[in-house]
Amino acid sequence: MGLAPMSDVMVNFANKIPQITRDAITALRHVPFEVSGVKIVSERLPAREALALYAPQLRELNKRALVPNLVYGAAILAPALEHLDKNSQSPDVILAWQHLGDAAQSDPKNKRLVGWLVVHRVRAIPAIGPAYLRNWHHLQSYMGHPVVDRDAGDKALSALFQNALTQTGASGRLMMSNVSGAGPMYDAILRVTSNEDLLICEFDRHQRAAMMCEFDGDAYLKSALSSKKRKEYRRLKNRLNDRGCLKFETFQEDDDISSWIDDFLQLEGAGWKGRKQTAFNSRQDLAEFLKTSTTGLVKNNQCKLWRLRLDNRTLAITFAHHAGHQAWLNKITYDENYARYSPGVLLMLEVTKALGNDPVITEVDSLATPDHPMINRLWRQKISSTDIIISTASPPAKTWFVITCGLIKARRKVRAKAKSLYYQYLKGAKR
Repeated sequence: MGLAPMSDVMVNFANKIPQITRDAITALRHVPFEVSGVKIVSERLPAREALALYAPQLRELNKRALVPNLVYGAAILAPALEHLDKNSQSPDVILAWQHLGDAAQSDPKNKRLVGWLVVHRVRAIPAIGPAYLRNWHHLQSYMGHPVVDRDAGDKALSALFQNALTQTGASGRLMMSNVSGAGPMYDAILRVTSNEDLLICEFDRHQRAAMMCEFDGDAYLKSALSSKKRKEYRRLKNRLNDRGCLKFETFQEDDDISSWIDDFLQLEGAGWKGRKQTAFNSRQDLAEFLKTSTTGLVKNNQCKLWRLRLDNRTLAITFAHHAGHQAWLNKITYDENYARYSPGVLLMLEVTKALGNDPVITEVDSLATPDHPMINRLWRQKISSTDIIISTASPPAKTWFVITCGLIKARRKVRAKAKSLYYQYLKGAKR
């Protein structure tokens, strides 16, 4: 048998390069990284594989978390991967493990999950910009910090960062979006980056409305609203009562969650979001994600739902995710046929009282835009949020860090300007 021509050999080798690269990345994902002086190691797995193997450990970790992150919990992450993962490259999870005792490290009973971060590779400018690693996010993400054990927070963060910055294949940079701009997680990130001599840069720090209240919702509303405003809302409530039986309902354990979700989807789809094709039921994948994630959170006692009904008609409905003493208000929708009665505001007055009287929850993030006209009138405290990018401080990495930060800032400025011009055009078109 004769030898193949050299050109054919080169072609065959070139065709194998993508598979060789994929095999190398897969092998690299399983290389452990140890934090010096402690028995904490990290590994990187495809997100679906990590969730299939370690969902119970993740649930326990969120219970022990320095700051919980329900977006990375199984109830939200699993349906997001199933319905919202449209990227050609699916995300990975970086896991940090604390090994206990002297038994073999391979023994699953001898290790505890202390860190969890979902990441994927992106570019500062699509297709041509420098690549970096970023926390994975989707349309319904509202927080992006790592989940770390409160008793091993700094060490777990160090393991996650070390893994991310040495295994990215993207010049050692990691970006985390939607991170709280104050509090224990933010402080831990600053400590670890300082101790590890990492570079750090923040983007788009902003504040949004929040509610800080301890067990007295009526007193909270009285302090937040003027007597004139309270009188106006009582008048609107009385006018609705004249038209039927007005009821404020809270989801109970024996209620049918699917009927509540369908109620929300139908009401939202009938409003302006439906007309703009941004409602959940405008896309099947978003609707399925909402149904699955909400059902899972309710099952875990991590979701509260409320609605305002006139006889058998829902006028407004909203829900909030919660973990520990914190809660995150999600979507609210209302019947626009009753807009003159402000049903959304009337619902939020009752929700505020319910949350204020809750014996566990003391902090509620509105997740609203900074200038939201309705919630800013009701909730007077503020929560800050920021995006953070970190990098190793080696000369090559530092250069790429500066370039990446500059490109991200420039891209966001261009996007903000384009958005502003678009809304100016819409206002001009309406005149």
